[in-house]
Amino acid sequence: MMIVQSILFFVLGGAVAAFIMALFAPVVWQRAVFLARKAVHSEMPLSLMEVEADRDFLRVQHTVALSRLEQKLQSEREDHFGRRLALDHAHEQIQALSEFEPLYNDVSNQLDASGQHVEKLQGKLAEREQDIEKLLVVKSENSQLQKLVRQQERVIARLEKQNERLQARNGGGSGKVKPAVASSLRKEIKALAASVVARTDGGDGKKTQRKRVSKKKR
Repeated sequence: MMIVQSILFFVLGGAVAAFIMALFAPVVWQRAVFLARKAVHSEMPLSLMEVEADRDFLRVQHTVALSRLEQKLQSEREDHFGRRLALDHAHEQIQALSEFEPLYNDVSNQLDASGQHVEKLQGKLAEREQDIEKLLVVKSENSQLQKLVRQQERVIARLEKQNERLQARNGGGSGKVKPAVASSLRKEIKALAASVVARTDGGDGKKTQRKRVSKKKR
């Protein structure tokens, strides 16, 4: 009996719920349809003018985007053209440099040879400077020796004159000492002249000294 009552209450509750749903279903359906139409109308234009306006707007956007792309493409073309010109100019310069490469090699070889020649000339110049220094030293020594020779010559000349005077006065008696002194002085003069001749490099100097020595012998 209790089971039958429970089944009846369950069936009655389901019937009441179905009745209530049948009463409120049209209202809920109308509300759902209204909301769906509102959502669709908010996303889609409601008139032909709005459709044309949207089309014009899209066309303008497309035109602007296309113009930007064309400007960018033109800029890229100009950059590419500039790089191409620079590359061609670089190729021309490389070709010109390759043409001048043999000349550069020749000039470089000539400069190397000139540098070696200059080094040789500098070495010879240094040798000549050393020779000049030696010659200056020898010249200084020769000048000193020549001064001594001239002094000795003057002394000999003076002694010879004194000897002649003494011989003239004394008749050759007491004048025998002077020729001995003169002979020793002549030997000193000859030694100095020989050293001068040995240190003098030029042939003219040697001839001059030899002439002087020969004159002294006479």
